[in-house]
Amino acid sequence: MKGFNPKHVGLTGLLLVIILGVTIWVMQKDQGVEIVKQPRNEIEAAIVTGEDVNVTLVAKEPDIINPMTLCVGRHGEIYVSESFTYRYGLKGSPSQDTLTLNPIKRIELDSAGRLSKVTVVAQGFANPVMGLDIYRNKLYATCLNELFSMDIGPDGGLSNKQVLVRDSANPWNPFGMYRVAVGPDARLWLAMADHPDSKPVTLTGSDGTQLRLRGQSGGFVRCNLDGSDLQLVVQGFRAPFAFDFDPWGHLWAVSNGESSPNIYVDVIPGMDYGYHSRNVSYGWLAGKTFLAPPVTEMGSGANTVALHYYSSLFPANNYWGSILIANWGSHGAYPTNRTIKQFIPQTSPVPDSIHSIASHFTPAADTFVTSTDSMFRPVGMAYAPDGGLYVADWHGRDDESDSTGRIFKLTHIGRTPRSTQYNPEEISKMDIKQLCNLLGNANKFNRLDARERLVNAGAEAIPSLQRLAEKGNAFQAAQSIWTLTQMQDSGAAKAMTAGLRHKDARVRALAVRQLRQAAGEPIGGRFADGADSINNQVRRKVFFDASDLAALTSSMLSDPDPEVRLEAALSQRSEDDIRKGLLTALDIASTKRLHYQIGFELGRYGDSSSIMSLYDTAQPAKYQVALIAAQTALNEKTALSDLVKDWDFSKYEDMGKDLVAQIEAGKKNQGQPAEQLIALNWLEEHPRVPNASLTAFLQDCLNDSIEYIVKGTALQVVRQKLLQSDEIRKTVHRIMQSPDPKFPFLPLEAIYTVGSFSDPGNVEDWKIKINDTTETVVAATLRALRERVRGPAFIDGIWQDALKAAQRYPDLSEDFRSAFKKAGLDDSGLRKLPLPAARPSNKDDLSKKVLSGRGSSQRGKWTFTAHCSTCHATRVDDAIFRLGPNLTNIGSATQPAYLIESVLEPNKVLKTGYQLETIETTDGKVFSGQVETRDEALIIRNSGVNLVTLPLEQIKKRTTSHISPMPEGLYLDMTVKELTDLIAYLKSLKESN
Repeated sequence: MKGFNPKHVGLTGLLLVIILGVTIWVMQKDQGVEIVKQPRNEIEAAIVTGEDVNVTLVAKEPDIINPMTLCVGRHGEIYVSESFTYRYGLKGSPSQDTLTLNPIKRIELDSAGRLSKVTVVAQGFANPVMGLDIYRNKLYATCLNELFSMDIGPDGGLSNKQVLVRDSANPWNPFGMYRVAVGPDARLWLAMADHPDSKPVTLTGSDGTQLRLRGQSGGFVRCNLDGSDLQLVVQGFRAPFAFDFDPWGHLWAVSNGESSPNIYVDVIPGMDYGYHSRNVSYGWLAGKTFLAPPVTEMGSGANTVALHYYSSLFPANNYWGSILIANWGSHGAYPTNRTIKQFIPQTSPVPDSIHSIASHFTPAADTFVTSTDSMFRPVGMAYAPDGGLYVADWHGRDDESDSTGRIFKLTHIGRTPRSTQYNPEEISKMDIKQLCNLLGNANKFNRLDARERLVNAGAEAIPSLQRLAEKGNAFQAAQSIWTLTQMQDSGAAKAMTAGLRHKDARVRALAVRQLRQAAGEPIGGRFADGADSINNQVRRKVFFDASDLAALTSSMLSDPDPEVRLEAALSQRSEDDIRKGLLTALDIASTKRLHYQIGFELGRYGDSSSIMSLYDTAQPAKYQVALIAAQTALNEKTALSDLVKDWDFSKYEDMGKDLVAQIEAGKKNQGQPAEQLIALNWLEEHPRVPNASLTAFLQDCLNDSIEYIVKGTALQVVRQKLLQSDEIRKTVHRIMQSPDPKFPFLPLEAIYTVGSFSDPGNVEDWKIKINDTTETVVAATLRALRERVRGPAFIDGIWQDALKAAQRYPDLSEDFRSAFKKAGLDDSGLRKLPLPAARPSNKDDLSKKVLSGRGSSQRGKWTFTAHCSTCHATRVDDAIFRLGPNLTNIGSATQPAYLIESVLEPNKVLKTGYQLETIETTDGKVFSGQVETRDEALIIRNSGVNLVTLPLEQIKKRTTSHISPMPEGLYLDMTVKELTDLIAYLKSLKESN
């Protein structure tokens, strides 16, 4: 054979043998540890996971009760705080000994990962410790209005408490400081709850720096490890309980709400998200309106964890970069939404580092963790040194402090490579090159150790980190930039510029952001320094020249990535250059978040020319950005605010108003069903005497033979007396008289609507209904009769038929008596009706009776409208001030037992944010209502009364009432059937419905 050479074959074979041998040696060397499936005990078996996940019970009562939060040290020790006084103070505590209240415990585990030793390392806190984190032999913690540190001794004990940041407000204990974490920049990040019952969040750092959050809102701040250089990150949240960072430096935060939506946010630094800080609607807070910021509504419950998984034990192809969100569940016993859900990142053809959970993450097919234990309530999660996850389980019927609690560990079944196992002794012997390689390791504890040792190495490590920032893979490069950031050194900052040349846009954007901060800019942007600080003399350290940064990033204004363009624009020195850069970023931006952030920054730095160029454009996205900028300018009181102060934003927030105006002008009648419903809903809240065009629109909706929801909604709307023209009343009577076998609820809706008319019409029609063979029709007829007092002739006309019907339907005896009493029947007539069954006088017994009955959500809505709608909304876009919480999703958020308890005993569990206050002024005047703080003033609101604005200096005394605005005894005016129907309606209020 031509060209054949036996020597070549021999050499090739020898080379293949060597390669195979090396491969086998490497595989054997890195084969790691095999984690096998473990049997579960009874408690572990109640935790429902995938087949490939082990669940280990680490601790339970009495060793741990009511765990509030936990963190894990480098040796695997767990620090966990216990709650004795959340949420009901000392009276609700399992211990009355104030010296041992709300302890912090240290848990040590044996080699098998089981509990070995529990030590109380701190105690005697008047309120629960809500946040814990460990960094360099210090424990950082939050307790109500203090962020403090404690030294960790060689034995793991805590000592030398040092207060770093203090809030001068003294809020109710669930609404102070929440979680604290040492961020990737080696600074403290602190979550603050809103202050519904006290003065605004007003923080003072260790160096005297002060910040006050707007209104009564909560938010996030950042400071150095010693509490100095306090900076505002974001505000306008209600209860930002949990947060985490992605590798590219974005803060992702949960904000829970009862009076605001439960949201998850990829935070825009410096942003005001509006809760108790600006005059916006519920729909705006939920991200549902045209000009709302991008947020993801998370449904009911209370989200307590939002962890971005970047560690080693769970396989990368299924978990790396996933978001794990734990839901503590809704209030009340037996909630259904106590879960940990996994959201998986999706690959994108465009390397855009700014995602939203809705568009770039999809829910995993299976819920990561659920439980068959009705008391399971996940409240915290933390990485284990091996890459597993610890889960703290509050374990309770609700948020009372009892004497149970659990900590579980989750591990993935399978083999873990040796290279990802955490070995601090081995890491301590590594050189700079090895430590830099370790920055890309899958195990988080390996990365933390490597970063800490590289920071300690200082200048010696900078050249290697610089090369990694430019040439490493995206994750390694980001870790290198964070390591250089932690060095707090001009040489490290200069080395960070290498990241500006990285091929991945996420790294370039991160490098620009960190260099801006190295140049002395606060996390919320240079505009934030004067916006919410209180007469601060900024003493921030500077490690990079801002002018040099502007020059370096000027070419990046034409970067192919929009986020990089945005960050480069904000790095320019002149506002004119910032504006031009923001507009070039807008030219290629495609995501809602980027559009909003560009509009937000233009609201800070824009001028008339830049804004009007967008406002006058024919491009809807740019027009929207102009409006966002204008809203921002008004809220931030920037120079641009004079230009836009007379702009009308209401039409962009209130589509219903705009649609009705078009209808009245004769420009729109037959529209899409969605538009018809929006217009009808607006008319229900804002009734008016209809002109010919509006009457024609209502007639068309009432006569709609296809869209039954439109027809049903129109029947509800025309109960408003102003809308009841003769033509409308005739149409409704006709619907009442006509059976509808396909949609039987429509004639029932018509019956109830006719009950609101001053003229009930032909008595024979009512006799037909009262003689109906179905209880549903008779019950609806009785409910309609209650709507107005009727004359004797009408009562006499149906009386004999009603007496017979009352005999046929004994379950409606109480309703017959109530209906005819309200319709005007005298006592002698009422005595002829059958006596109803005795109504339970005990509230517990009444509750059981109501919950055991079968209710009608349709009739329940009638009851709700009559008794509850003044104080409660049931639509997400409701913009009217109401004394009670929005109930849009109450059916998912709570259990029926909790709903009836709220009706029967409104003062038992008072929703935070809805307490009434009495305000006494220095000139002796007294005001009462719901109060919020805004712009150095108190705003007092009351239903049906114009708001009152009082300057803070005029306030002499504030007294908070713990009596619900909901009247005690409201239920006494309802029959048992009505109460059953009301609960059925409330149960039906779900976002998915």
